[in-house]
Amino acid sequence: MKKRIGRLILSCLIAVTLVVVVSCGPSEAEEGEGVTTPTEEITTPTEEITPPTEEEVVIEEVEEEEPVAVEEVEEEPIAVEVVEEEPMEEEPPTEEEEEPMEEVPPPEEEEEVPEEVPPPEEEEEPPEEIVMVITSTAFQDGETIPIRYTCDGVDISPALSWSGVPEGTQSFVLIVDDPDAPGGTFTHWVIFNIPANTLELEEGIPTSSQLSSGALQGRNDFSRTGYGGPCPPWGSTHHYHFTLYALDITLDLNPGASKTAVLNAMRGHILAQAELIGIYQR
Repeated sequence: MKKRIGRLILSCLIAVTLVVVVSCGPSEAEEGEGVTTPTEEITTPTEEITPPTEEEVVIEEVEEEEPVAVEEVEEEPIAVEVVEEEPMEEEPPTEEEEEPMEEVPPPEEEEEVPEEVPPPEEEEEPPEEIVMVITSTAFQDGETIPIRYTCDGVDISPALSWSGVPEGTQSFVLIVDDPDAPGGTFTHWVIFNIPANTLELEEGIPTSSQLSSGALQGRNDFSRTGYGGPCPPWGSTHHYHFTLYALDITLDLNPGASKTAVLNAMRGHILAQAELIGIYQR
């Protein structure tokens, strides 16, 4: 815009200058140089270029500014101010406005049905082990055998009884021996095939090979049948073992059988055994 105004003023000044030069030029030349001018008169244009008035300049400026202003409006982007809307604070509802919320009941939990756990099976206690025991009214286990039952006395068998018989017993065997004898174990009494329903032997069993109950007697180391009492060497103490065996069979042996034969026959058929020990010293 300013350039256009400057150009307009410049053109006006040039026009004015030309008018002045044309009007004053010939007279000055004639006076200074004395040169004759041609007869032909220089005709100046009749139309005088008058400088534009201030009003015309203003009008031109206005006319020129209008389209320029339109262009500037079109060119300049319109800045649009974005006004952020402030969130409106919601007023808390009054007590009257508050509507009671319907309470939603919690979902019903499915009742877990406990698995029926069977009660622990009571462990069956193993049956008490039946211990067979042999005793005597003549002496206690580990005590001295009375002289009545020795070679120094009447030399008869002491009374014996037993209990705790195992199931399945078919017969009993009784062996009396002395492991302290100088020559090795000495056998004093062997009696076998004692009936299973017999639970005692009375004092003074006869020395016959077969008893009225059906029991059979073997040969002892005195080379006699039946019982032979303790008779240790003088000055020594011996232990006499009364051993009772419960068997699941009856032995197929003849009367007078040796202890060795009886032990071999009952091997593998012993259900239980019991022992009573008596002491004797001379």
